[in-house]
Amino acid sequence: MLTAIRTDTRTHFVDDTRYAKKKCLLFFICLIPFLTSSVIAGWNDPVHFDSENLKMAVEDELGIYDPTEGDMQWLTSITHKECMDSGDIMDAKDCDKAITSLSGLGYAHNLESVDFHLNKITSIAPLRNLTMLKDVRLGRNYILDLGPLKDLTKLRYLDVHGNGLSDLSPLSGLTNLQTLKLRWNNISDVSPLSGLSKLTNLYINGNELSDISPLSGLSSLTELYIYNNNVSDISALSGMNDLRFISALNNQISNISALAGLSKLSELYLERNDFSDISPLANLTNLTRLDVRYNPLNPQACDIYPQIIANNPGLVYFKYDPCLSQYGLTISSSSGGSVTTPGEGVFGYENETTVSVTATAQSNSHFVNWTGTAANAGKIANPGSPSITITVDGNYTLRATFVEDQSGSPSVSTYQAQNVGETSARLEAYLGDYGEEDCDGWFVYWIKGHQTQTEQSTSRLYALHESELYVTEVNNLLPGTTYNYQAVAENSYGLVRGNVREFMTLEDVIHVDDDAASDPAPTNLLISDPQEDGTTSHPYDSIQEAIEHAQDLDKIAVHEGRYYETLNLMGKRLDIRGANPGASDIAAYPVIDAKQEGTVVTFNHGENPECMLSGLVLTGGLHDTSGAIACIGASPTIKNCLIVGNRSTGPAGAIVYGENSHSLFENLTVHGNVSEASGSAFRFTDSDALIVNSILWNHELREIAVASGHNPLVTYCDVQ
Repeated sequence: MLTAIRTDTRTHFVDDTRYAKKKCLLFFICLIPFLTSSVIAGWNDPVHFDSENLKMAVEDELGIYDPTEGDMQWLTSITHKECMDSGDIMDAKDCDKAITSLSGLGYAHNLESVDFHLNKITSIAPLRNLTMLKDVRLGRNYILDLGPLKDLTKLRYLDVHGNGLSDLSPLSGLTNLQTLKLRWNNISDVSPLSGLSKLTNLYINGNELSDISPLSGLSSLTELYIYNNNVSDISALSGMNDLRFISALNNQISNISALAGLSKLSELYLERNDFSDISPLANLTNLTRLDVRYNPLNPQACDIYPQIIANNPGLVYFKYDPCLSQYGLTISSSSGGSVTTPGEGVFGYENETTVSVTATAQSNSHFVNWTGTAANAGKIANPGSPSITITVDGNYTLRATFVEDQSGSPSVSTYQAQNVGETSARLEAYLGDYGEEDCDGWFVYWIKGHQTQTEQSTSRLYALHESELYVTEVNNLLPGTTYNYQAVAENSYGLVRGNVREFMTLEDVIHVDDDAASDPAPTNLLISDPQEDGTTSHPYDSIQEAIEHAQDLDKIAVHEGRYYETLNLMGKRLDIRGANPGASDIAAYPVIDAKQEGTVVTFNHGENPECMLSGLVLTGGLHDTSGAIACIGASPTIKNCLIVGNRSTGPAGAIVYGENSHSLFENLTVHGNVSEASGSAFRFTDSDALIVNSILWNHELREIAVASGHNPLVTYCDVQ
């Protein structure tokens, strides 16, 4: 029998069995004669919570109102992430649902797991004596002191990212830690971590690190995230033979010889560092993803590149090939001047060559700006300067524009738009007013091909002077739209219009297409469009590449095709969509084929329900525990997908595996997969999953298995 005990913004119920447990607990207490009367009296007193939101979270978890000290002994796990829906995923300052204090939680002596991501917690002192804690997640709070954790030696998982921490000394004795997330803090010293020999996953990216030598003894590490720091020396990694994943982009690494012996390395991201020699990578054999872009690679890289390809047959993503052929730079000028350095004509340059270019005006003329594909692609920092440098990484044209000096009406030149976003852009123009100083300037802009219907004007800028740059911001533009624009100037001698230019606003969707028109090698992920940026014109050819470039809450549109890769959502809240859910032709669904090289899609970085995958076919997965999907400590939403042709090989494997997960599976067809031994189609460990409107059939095995914890809620499904 369920009895309603409170109605406000929530409805609370009490199960009679909860009272039974409480009575049993009180009975047990009564049997212990040496307990003092004061303790027994306090056992029935309601616990005081400074934060009403914490009190409500505890009540929700226990299913009772005004919990006592005795009730708190039943609390083993608690989660409160209500602010994840507030709109600001980085800070809970404006969230009225946030927990502000942990006072009162200290009575939960059997508490093993806490997840209070994105709240307003400043002190964790109430956790000091909760020695049963194994899993603590406090990312994106305001915690500056980890001291209360120093004696919690059972901790295996700790996430305190984005708190502003600098002192890690309280962690030095937590030798059972396996996963430690410290990203986006103010950490410069990691020496307290030197004795944490059981660490397998360390996230310390986005800090102020320059020295990682204290990590040299962490031989159990399998995943290391140190990107966005100031690290130059990675010799500490040389003995970490279990490392499979390293993300070290955006550092100052000058030598990668420490990686030569890391034979288990599968994913390696070294973009934007300072090394020139990639020979230490030549003998690695298990790489599936490698990024060495934006490093000053030496000419020998051209010889090593094919060795890396040959030694790593599973390499599906390699950025980039340093051995591209020469590119052409075509230089010209208008009347009134010429390009004197390096001259005019077609010039050939090796990839990434930096070229100095100078334009010189004739007498009675002046330089206006640079135009051409180089200017349109943003390769020129200041198009209005006659002396520039350009890095040649493609075929470009470059034209110097001059105008004749004159008196009377003004002259005006439209410059390339800057800071172009999804709905805004900055328009610039150069004014030459040779008649008088009292001159007005403004811009007109319109959607390309629809000038009559869409032309708009910016506000006039008054009293502009000769040789002056004027700038105007335009807003409320349409995403993913090409606009034309033109500078206009007027004085008492007349009105003039400048040259017409165009810009395209950024799309609010990242596009992925394995055979786009701009891709030089369709379906080959090793050779990509050099200008790929996720737009419809230059889409990424790899879904994982789009994930890596995406920001939280971005949308990714996967076009029809077959993508040979495995995916990891990297903790981002992304909306990845293939075919329209209403598409009747299954052939229109993009296919992600893992080629028997692992789980097709993995969620293991705390992804929440706003991380969504839909309209895809998942196939070719091969793994001991999770053939197609793994949701470990994550709760994504999987909708409108066909899961077929995957295999799990472990004795208790599954096609879809959830552990500590609250995932939603909706409108799925799970058919024709294989799990060996006592495997199953779905398997859950300590999870609360929801399976809705789905078909599970033809597996010759159990469709749903639960290793521990709650059974999933299965509604409106066909399970055969």
